[in-house]
Formats: sequence, C-alpha cells, structure tokens
Amino acid sequence: MKASKWLGGPAALALAWLTPQLVVAQDAEPPAGSEAPLSADTTPPATPVDGEVAAASEAVPGPDWASADDDYVVEYPETIMKTGIAVSPDIVDRREEIIAFIESQAGWAVVEEDAAEFQVTPNPEFFQDLLFSRIKRYTFDRANGRYSSPAMDIAEIMNFNVPSAGVIFREGRSGKQIDPPGKPSRPEWASDVPVPTNLGAADSPDLLIRLGQAMAPVARHHGLLGLVNDQGRWFDICVSHVPAEPGSCPMVSVSDPPQLMYFKPIFIRAWSDLEIQDVSEISLIAIGPDRKLTHLYSAPVVVEIVVDQDGNRVESVTWGDNYDAPARLEEFGNYHILAIGSPDPLDPRIWSIEPGDDLPPGMCETIAQLRVCEALRGYYDNSGERPLVTGLKEIRIYSNQIIGIAPVGGRVAARSEGLWQAQLFLPRPGDPFGTSGTRRPGAEQRQNFEKSHKCGGSYIGDGLIVTAAHCVAKRSMGEMQVRLGTLDIASGGSNFPILSMVIHQDYGKARGNADIAVLRIRTDSRLDRLRRKGLVAPIDLAPASTSLPSNTPVLVTGWGYTGATEEGTDPLLDIHNRTQRNARFLTKITLGTLPTSQCARYDQFSMFAAQDIICARSPIPGRDACYTDSGGPMTRKVGNRRQLVGIVSAGIGCAEPGVPSVYTNVAAFRDWIERAKAKAREPGKHRLP
Repeated sequence: MKASKWLGGPAALALAWLTPQLVVAQDAEPPAGSEAPLSADTTPPATPVDGEVAAASEAVPGPDWASADDDYVVEYPETIMKTGIAVSPDIVDRREEIIAFIESQAGWAVVEEDAAEFQVTPNPEFFQDLLFSRIKRYTFDRANGRYSSPAMDIAEIMNFNVPSAGVIFREGRSGKQIDPPGKPSRPEWASDVPVPTNLGAADSPDLLIRLGQAMAPVARHHGLLGLVNDQGRWFDICVSHVPAEPGSCPMVSVSDPPQLMYFKPIFIRAWSDLEIQDVSEISLIAIGPDRKLTHLYSAPVVVEIVVDQDGNRVESVTWGDNYDAPARLEEFGNYHILAIGSPDPLDPRIWSIEPGDDLPPGMCETIAQLRVCEALRGYYDNSGERPLVTGLKEIRIYSNQIIGIAPVGGRVAARSEGLWQAQLFLPRPGDPFGTSGTRRPGAEQRQNFEKSHKCGGSYIGDGLIVTAAHCVAKRSMGEMQVRLGTLDIASGGSNFPILSMVIHQDYGKARGNADIAVLRIRTDSRLDRLRRKGLVAPIDLAPASTSLPSNTPVLVTGWGYTGATEEGTDPLLDIHNRTQRNARFLTKITLGTLPTSQCARYDQFSMFAAQDIICARSPIPGRDACYTDSGGPMTRKVGNRRQLVGIVSAGIGCAEPGVPSVYTNVAAFRDWIERAKAKAREPGKHRLP
C-alpha cells in the first residue's frame, strides 16, 4: 500500500426436493394401474403455484412405485416443483412487468421472500441497477430441504462473495495458511455464496432479456436436480484422482464435499451394489459453480455377478465410469456431478437443450429421453414413470497455489481492524473484474474495481467520514461515492452518495497546508443493517491533548498500490516497470512514529506545519503506504479499542529505503473537526477555516 503522492493521486443444493421414504417390504408388487407416462407432446404446466416449500410446489397423493429388486417401496406424491423467486418491493418501476415475465418462465414461481431462494433486487452499490441473486441463508437443513434461519441481505451476500473460493491463501514467505477477509467462522454459511448477476439499469430495454439469461441456467440446474432426486433407484458416485479397481469405488476424502485439485485428472464412477438389468448407459454430467453444464462422458453399464462354488450368487455390482476419458475441471468452487442411467442411449446433443427451447425432433421420443429433455428445459415433474437410475455427488475443486495478497510486505487486515474503513470511489459501469481502456506500459490492464478506487477514509459516526482534503478538493459531490462495510473493494458493503464536503480552508497553501476534510453521506437503513451485523463501527478520535512519542506503533490500512515506486517516475509503474495493482482486500502495515524533524528535512514536505503532521516509517524496509491509500486511517491501540490518530496524506515515492511519509495529525484538528461536523449539516461543498 502507500500514500498517494498525494496519496490518492492526481451448492448447498440449490433446489429443495422431496426426499422419498424407503420402506422395507416383503414381496412388494408394483401397482396395477399407475399414471399415464409422459409423451413427447406433453407440456408440463408453467403456471406458478404459491407455496412455502423453499421452492414453491403443489403436491397431491400419487401412486406407489416398487424398485426392480422388490426390496423397497418408494412412496411418491405427484409434484410439480418450481423455484421460488422474490421481487423486491424496493423496485418501483417495471415491478409488475418483471413479475409477469418470471411467471411466464418454465420452473419459476414468484413468492414472498421468506419462501424464495432467489431475488431480483436493487444493486446496493449502483442503485440504478438491478441484481439477480440467490438468497443465501445462514444454515441449510438438508434433511427437510428447508432454510431454517434468516437470510443474508444483498449487501452481505456481495460482501461474502469471494470469487476465488476454494483457493488457499498463504501469508508471505512463511507459507502460513490464512482465511481471506470476510470468510465467516461457519463455512456452510458463505462457502458457496454465488456471484450476483448485474442485470443493468432498471430502465434498460433489454432488462428482461438479461433476466431470462440469468434464470435459464438455474432452471436447467434445478430441473436436473429434480430429475435425479425423484428417481426410485440410485447410483453412488465416487470421485478420485486415481482410477479404482473393478467393483470398488474409493472416495478422494471423507470431507463434505470431497476436495480435488484443479490440475489433476478426475476419475468418476457411478455404481450400485445391486444387479441393474434395465440400464444400458450411464451419462456423467458436471454442473459448475457458474451453473454451466458439461457432459463429461457416456459409458456402457457393466454388471458383475459373483457366484460361489455352488453357483449361488454372492453379490452383484453395476457400474459405469469415465476412466477412458477422465475429466478436468479447472474452475474453482463447488460442482454437482450427476449420473443418469438410461435404458436407451441418450443423444449427446441432448445436453445442449436450454429452457425455452422446443423439444428437438428425434431426441426426446422415449420416456427416458423425454424425462431428461424436460429437466433440461427447467421442468421438475416427479409424477408418472421413473425409468432412470441416477446419482448425485457434490465436489469442490480447489488450488493450493500460493497467492500474493498483500502489498510491500503488508498483510491482510482483520475485520476488527477495518470496521471504520471507508472507500472513496468513482462508480464504473459493468463487471468490477472486467477491464477497459488501453494497456499501460507495464502491459497489464487494470480491472474496473482498481480504476474505480480513489482514496480511503474513516467512519466517525452520524454519517460522517474523515478523509484527506486532496482526495475531494477537485471532485464534485455527485461523481464520488463512499463505500462502507467491506474489506473487499471488488464487492460487498453498501455505497452511499455524498451530501456535503467540508474542506479545510488552509488546504493547498504553500505553508501550513492542512490536508483534512469531513464528508456527510446520505444514510438509510442499509447502514443500520451493516452496523447491526458487525460490519461497520465508528472509530474514536484521538483527543486534542494526544502526543505520540517516537517509535509509537501505529497501524495504517488501505487498498492502495502494491508495488514500490521511485519519486518522479510514472506512478502507475513500480520500480520493476510492472503495472501497479490495487490491493483487493484491505491491507495493513505497522509503522513507527518519528520526530517531525525527520520529515521536515525533505523539501517535498516543506508545506506542512510541524504541529499538523505525524511523521512515520516502517522499521522494516520496503513497507509503506502508497498511491490511493490517501485519506485512510492511521490508528493506535488504546486499551482494547483503536483510536484514529492520523490520516494518510503524502509521501516520496512508495517504500523508498529510509524515507518516511506524512500523516495528518488528527489531534491537532479536533476543534476543526467538531466545527466541520456542524457545517456538514448544510448540503454542498464548503471551505472552513
């Protein structure tokens, strides 16, 4: 990180399904009369049904069905399942149009939020846009297919979304494993939080097209999960990095879900310890973290019967695997591996069917084919015949590569060290991980979230932010916004518009430069929620009487540039001529204070009055704040609390050996801050002596 010179610079399973109850039965017989099977011209109803089953459903008693070996009876109600989606009441324009569109889509029902699994809601960061997002809840009750505790709000979902999920983070050269910031202590809470889909502006003419594109892979995924879970006979699925011996099925680990390395081949076997005569082919399907469906392999079924010396059957095993063509799954995150055993071969082209497609001729003619086709179109209908044998396994693809996560020797800040951290940024449309514009001389394109970030700040309560004057002096209130409640500037938290700016009148003077400003943001219930959830807290200000002796340890946090630079060079290039990158996760460095005379000897700092600054440097060479860390907090620990003592202001290059940096002394401006708070109640941009 470094001061800006001006250091701100010119599945849990996604569908709730009905779990059949297996009842031991003697000499069970299939019922004589059952429901008529689906035919190719059958169109499952698309009319939404209200209900509170996490995925909306309507159920009526249906026929019993006996498995082929007559050991079990499976009782199935006749059910059409739909995925519940809530449309936020905060959407004013086009809400009824959005609801009507959703109700016209296969496999979806508009329900209240407490019964929904997905939502359409305003984007908490760019409020003119809408998001399609899964409603991630704190715990998932697999046994009952219900979410049993309150949902995370959309800001929380975005805050806990870490696209590099599954990547192991390591700290510096020590290699010590650490968790990325924002990861909760309960892995089931946020380990599979999906990336919300930005649908664009609410008044966009292609809004409904984008919504349909976001819903389609979910509907297909849920249709397939419903298909797998409404069959009466099951395959177990085993995954490993090595092929198994015939008749065995080793697991890669006992963890749930099993973990596999992204660069190694993955061997998958679907098997049963029963003799299954009416299945000729097993298809293995992977549905990735982005819900992309991949047909991995179709294999002929192998039935092995073991007999003793007298010719009596001892055991039988049925299996199919991809051992002739092992899979390679290179997206990090959780996958669903599906096995679908069919009595007749499935055309490989069948897996390209999307929701909304017509049934293709010649591929959906038998009952087994039709079952798969309708599932791919987004319908979950567990009535009628069940000719398939299926299986489901969740696995996680991860990496153990070492990832650089901190600038210039810094480390990732803990939540308790950044509760007051604010980000000042210029909103940019589009994907925060996307790129735009031309490449810098360092040959890398900076991502949108890096280009958007401008400065840091500190939340001091009552909707007020303390920052550096040079961060806002040349900005209008309308172009800049403030983000609170996240350690990840690519996603999370909530952003707030600026109502007023109060800049010290002495800022910019050749002598006595006062680099400090106070902002008031427009607050609403989002800030209250962030505070209740422990994501935001105000920082105490150092009293006016505060004096910091030399070598006082202080902590500086920010999202600034991560490479060392030299004075007078292009600030977007580090000393190795590489493009500068911003830290995505809030980082921290520990500095030691110095006598102000140590900074006064540099001409670059001659505009500052000695009493107005703190001079500081890391005791370890190569650690410093950097460009776009400006305005961020310098804190010290007093008892069990942190106290704001300084504001990142100015430096000479970044991490130049032996060179200190300048921080605005908060204690020297306590009286001014109190007067600025009162002035900030007046909307607009002000200068205050």
